[in-house]
Amino acid sequence: MIPVLASDAVIGAMLLMCRVGGCFMLMPGLSNASIPVNIRLYAAIAVTLTMYPLLFDTVAPAFRGQSFSFLLLLVISEVLSGIWIGFLGRLMFLALETLAVLIAMALNLSNPSGVSFDQMEALPPVGAIISLSAAMLVFAADLHWEILRAVKASYANMPPGLLFQSRLSLVGIADQLSSSFLVALRISSPIIIYSVIINFAIGLMNKFTPQIQVYFISIPFVIAGGIILFYFLVQEMLGEFIRQFSRWLIYG
Repeated sequence: MIPVLASDAVIGAMLLMCRVGGCFMLMPGLSNASIPVNIRLYAAIAVTLTMYPLLFDTVAPAFRGQSFSFLLLLVISEVLSGIWIGFLGRLMFLALETLAVLIAMALNLSNPSGVSFDQMEALPPVGAIISLSAAMLVFAADLHWEILRAVKASYANMPPGLLFQSRLSLVGIADQLSSSFLVALRISSPIIIYSVIINFAIGLMNKFTPQIQVYFISIPFVIAGGIILFYFLVQEMLGEFIRQFSRWLIYG
């Protein structure tokens, strides 16, 4: 049996911390590498203590009267559950960053490397702007509160006593991956369509007038047109992404 000194209160808080901390490891915005580790740790502890009175009665039956080995298995299961929740949210931002690189390539702005706010990986400047703006909008739209609500709601769908279901989790990841890239593709489609049309037109012009280097002459106009189009569309693009991210947080 679990030693008497390890009280139910401490074990319950530890299990809550495992899921909350696992989610904070990967959830967009909360897991940013530029945020000091101590701040992220204190934030996870604060959220755990806040949720403790609400969720203790849900968590307690999972470990009461269980052996130490089962408790260890329960800790691993809760960490994996938190990581799974955070990873589902991360997939949407990874899809957005991937399509942001495609947008930069469509605008012929993919050569200079920038910085990704959320991943600290080299991205084209356009991709860095989109990534930073999306991460800022998560907090500006108060979606970080929805993230915490989603973590709390996860205890109704994934009670600690059932342990981590790997097969169902893989199905959820596959579905989220598909829907995330579909959303990102829909958001970036105007820029992609512009690139296809303008390059097709330039190809025709180059075919009809082979004496003139149309491609090299047209590059500045293609870039200027793409930047103007991006200027008018970026607000709607980011707004649609945040709406889809909010819908996933609320409805799952």
